[in-house]
Amino acid sequence: MQLEATDGGGYSLLNDGGLIGAIDAPWARDAAGKSLRSTFAIEGDTLVLRADASGAQFPVVADPRFTVGRGIYMQGHCVLGLPLVKAVMRSCGR
Repeated sequence: MQLEATDGGGYSLLNDGGLIGAIDAPWARDAAGKSLRSTFAIEGDTLVLRADASGAQFPVVADPRFTVGRGIYMQGHCVLGLPLVKAVMRSCGR
């Protein structure tokens, strides 16, 4: 599997060149509802979501939506007290 950056800040998930899923652009909000600057980066075989928690009220919620397959999507919530959210997704087979 491979990740390919999209123009909107997310990633396409590809297998043998074919699209099998997508990860929407990252976002995070603090306990007061303030949007936090968020970005994705690839570090080795891990997609990392970074949220700038400077001045944030905790907990911080980061919830990038990801879709897998055709017409099926899964969405989860992570409540975190850390400015770095790691392990959004690990590549399969590694």
